[in-house]
Amino acid sequence: MKIVAADIYDTDLHQWKPPIILRLMTDEGIYGLGEFPLAYGTGRQGAIGMLKDLVERFVIGADPMRIESMWHTLFRRTFWAQGGGPIVYGGMSTIDEALWDIKGKALGCPIYELHVQPHNCHGPIATAAAAQVDACITNFVIQELVPFRDRIAYELVHEPLELLVRDGQMPVPEGPGLAVTLNEELVARCPRVRIE
Repeated sequence: MKIVAADIYDTDLHQWKPPIILRLMTDEGIYGLGEFPLAYGTGRQGAIGMLKDLVERFVIGADPMRIESMWHTLFRRTFWAQGGGPIVYGGMSTIDEALWDIKGKALGCPIYELHVQPHNCHGPIATAAAAQVDACITNFVIQELVPFRDRIAYELVHEPLELLVRDGQMPVPEGPGLAVTLNEELVARCPRVRIE
């Protein structure tokens, strides 16, 4: 399996923090979703540009199952990653999240069974990733949410976990990968960067 294309959606749907969504597509028809964790303020266009550069240079043609290898490639072969910073690390994190989604879907299991990255709760895709991590932590107690989002931000995916909270409890997503499905109709109206 290899990554053959990617879409970057600039979902300018929420005035405070509109998510930037990455969809990586494989030659086997599996796609993975990632959400840029720094998608607000003046860094937004830099975030999209960094994500585009990383995907074009290192991700297209790569094996999505070799996630740790990809992270090291992004870190070692990207000059600015060595020095850190929210834009480059945010791009790496977004790619990482999408690759884990692909791996979970390919293996037919939830991400929490694969024991993955720490949480990052910014929007509905990041919340799904966070819930997967929470489910594999034995002493897990609390998951932060961002309750002040405009309703449209939750419409990026079908059945966002933030709207399923009952009596202070958020369900663990069921299904392979992150267990979220992108609202294709909504993102089709957003600006998109296509990479092949």
